[in-house]
Amino acid sequence: MFPYYLDELLAELAQASPDHPLVALFQPLVEKNTDLLRQNAGEYYTQKESYPAVDSSKNKLKDVFLDWLMQRFTNLGKKEIEQMLLGKLPDLRETQAGKDLIAIGIEEGFGKGVETGELIGTLRTCLTLLSESQKCGTNRVLEFSGFARGIADDQTNEFIAGGWK
Repeated sequence: MFPYYLDELLAELAQASPDHPLVALFQPLVEKNTDLLRQNAGEYYTQKESYPAVDSSKNKLKDVFLDWLMQRFTNLGKKEIEQMLLGKLPDLRETQAGKDLIAIGIEEGFGKGVETGELIGTLRTCLTLLSESQKCGTNRVLEFSGFARGIADDQTNEFIAGGWK
């Protein structure tokens, strides 16, 4: 059995068919010179347009290329990568990576919303207990105040101070 190495196969493909989309697709992984990759990224990105395939295949190739490019240039933002691609970068919400990031944001936002709702419910319960305890006399007020202070720990105080501005 003969071992195959991706970089060698791509070099052979580049020799035989330099405009083949797989040659461009793998550049973020195999190009060692980041300056050269940055300089040619726009050409690599648009090279897949000439590929005779259905649009869904082209879009998958573009998504993979963008994912690998973003992983290679972790210190660059969307604007810098867009400049590198000569304005050809799709809306981040249209890429799979963008959809994944949005889903993570929604999930984390939902979790924070649940935590906030639980905190608000607990504080309302404490306020109701304090209000009701005032009808029962001063000893009960002190008892319920201590209970409410026990719930409002440092984390809650930080949230109230920073989260409800």
